[in-house]
Amino acid sequence: MNSAEQWVFIEVFQVRRPIDVGEVRSGADLVSRITYSFYWVLRPSGVPARDSVRSVPAEEVRWRAAGERFERAAKAAEDAYWSATRRWRVRFLPGARRRREQSVERLRAALAQAEEDYAPVREEINRRLTAEAEEREEQDRRREAEQAERRARQALWRDRCHELASRRVWCWVVEGGGTSVLIHRCDLPAAAQARGTVHRPAKPLTFHQLEKKLLKLGDEGCTTVRWDQACRDSVVAECSVPGGAESFEEWWAVVTSDFWLRPDTMPRRPPSGPVRGRGGHGYTATDYGSGGFNCGGGF
Repeated sequence: MNSAEQWVFIEVFQVRRPIDVGEVRSGADLVSRITYSFYWVLRPSGVPARDSVRSVPAEEVRWRAAGERFERAAKAAEDAYWSATRRWRVRFLPGARRRREQSVERLRAALAQAEEDYAPVREEINRRLTAEAEEREEQDRRREAEQAERRARQALWRDRCHELASRRVWCWVVEGGGTSVLIHRCDLPAAAQARGTVHRPAKPLTFHQLEKKLLKLGDEGCTTVRWDQACRDSVVAECSVPGGAESFEEWWAVVTSDFWLRPDTMPRRPPSGPVRGRGGHGYTATDYGSGGFNCGGGF
């Protein structure tokens, strides 16, 4: 291929055309079918189909011209056969059977010559089709492998999210005025200082126990939530997986219920019955620890 030529996508469709011919075998009249085929070469008008191949413009012109020559030769051979066998006088004159056999032989010979002339282009297109099919199969395998890797990575990340949520490391502090709650991890030094502490838990909670506790605090007037930055950073670090870049907000969306609308607001009180998390994790009062845990602080 000339380095100045550009690859283009073309569509090649194999056209099969049958010819029913009468033959005599073992003294009996038989009808046999001769099938010839060639490729139509088209420039796609939109997105290339899966049977498209890449070619350069010179190949496209050559392939199309060879197909058209083959089609003309095959059509001429077919017309000659029907002309010799379907004329009324010819069909009923003596020697009609012999002439019909000769016509079939001439048809076969003409198609064989047309095929011989077309064979190099047919083989070239077949090789290109095979190569394209193999490349698509390899792309499909790579895509499936990448999707499987993403699913495995996502499953691992979600497992880590829920494992972290199940730990009894979550603490809260009601800040001055009783309208805000600071959430931090009791197993880490807090980066933020509570503004006018009012209440704090006697023991660390699981995250879902914490969410239930926030429901009660919301009933008592708390409206906003602050997250300690060290807590946020630790969530991202401990749940991270190779190749992932999930954020704290994505972790929060996985481990919380649908009734906690935003990380900076208090969760709403859900209706009775099991609560389903955003990530498809349904949990009840007994998930991730006992639902009857007393957090202290008068709650």
